[in-house]
Amino acid sequence: MASHSIRAIGAAVVYGSIHGFDEALMHCAIGLAATLANVPSLHKYNWTVRPLVTLKDGVAPAAQAGVQAACLAQAGFVGSRDVLDGTAGYWRLAGSDRFAPDVLTHMLSEDWYVRYGSIKRYPACRWLACALECAEAIVEETGWRADEIHEIEVQTFTRAVEDLMD
Repeated sequence: MASHSIRAIGAAVVYGSIHGFDEALMHCAIGLAATLANVPSLHKYNWTVRPLVTLKDGVAPAAQAGVQAACLAQAGFVGSRDVLDGTAGYWRLAGSDRFAPDVLTHMLSEDWYVRYGSIKRYPACRWLACALECAEAIVEETGWRADEIHEIEVQTFTRAVEDLMD
């Protein structure tokens, strides 16, 4: 699914798990998270008109919405219990009209996708990570301070330049 808005639901589930939500409270948190989630945005807008939107892809607001939803559920707010279900369920609206829940639940608890994840080291697009790591290594090796560096030239692929270098 090409949308970071689903992270609102993930954040609500994580918060609820950490805080011991029972099933009913978790349902409320998920329903509220879907209600508060930002509109799916990955490459739907934000890439043709300059300058780019500062909150690229809405990742942080989605996480914030999930935590806020869980806190609201704790405070007694009610969220939709069936927000994920049916032909007009959240997964179809935020992702695809071809959403197939059986694919999502196939081998649930047997094949863990978390092992394919990674930690994002820098608060920037992953396409910039290599350049940031190189700059960090140069500073560590030379001892240069930021005010001593006048220019940095980075060679990269065309798409990174077109999308990110305003």
